[in-house]
Order: sequence, then C-alpha cells, then structure tokens
Amino acid sequence: MCCRRNFSEYNLMSVYSGFVTRSLETTYNKALYNLLFLLQTKIYRNATEHPLDEVLFTKYLKRLYQTLFELEKSKHMAPKYSYALKDLATQYGFFEDEELSLIHICRCRRAI
Repeated sequence: MCCRRNFSEYNLMSVYSGFVTRSLETTYNKALYNLLFLLQTKIYRNATEHPLDEVLFTKYLKRLYQTLFELEKSKHMAPKYSYALKDLATQYGFFEDEELSLIHICRCRRAI
C-alpha cells in the first residue's frame, strides 16, 4: 500500500510539450487547432470568391495569437508557434515580442 500512488499525480506534468500541466497543453493545442481552422477557412473562402469578413478574421486571429503568446510564457520547451505568426501579426498590427517589451520597459525605467 505504501507504494500506491493516486492516478491524478500522473496528470500534472506533460513531459514532451514543455507545459507544467496537461490542462495548459490541451488549451494550447485547442488554440493551435482553431488557428489552423481559421486560416484554412480564410484561404478556402478567398479561393471560392466568398471572402471572409476581414474584421471578423482579424478579431479571431488576434484572440488566438494572444492566447498562444500568453500560454507560451509558461511553456519551457520549443517550439513556440506564436512566433511563426510574427509576419501576419505584424501585418495586422498586434505582434508581441516579450524580449522587445522587456527592452522597452528597461529603457523607460532608465529615463525616469
């Protein structure tokens, strides 16, 4: 009996993804799936001459990008897929780079 472990202890760490919990990994994977689906829909609709509403597309793209970006702050291993969206996010005006943000914060503090 002393060597018996609760099954829930094994659900805490997802070894290969870089996330501490499976819950975070699952949320990340769902965001990736939704991103692929959104991009596929955009390409398909443009090819069939029924373009997706640009405002709606931008809204969903930004939301998914920000979800990936925030989750990757607690991801300890590569790849970090939000970086693959860098050019698209820059084009739509919502690219976030944690390193650039930190540089900006440091420069602002020096100015004070």
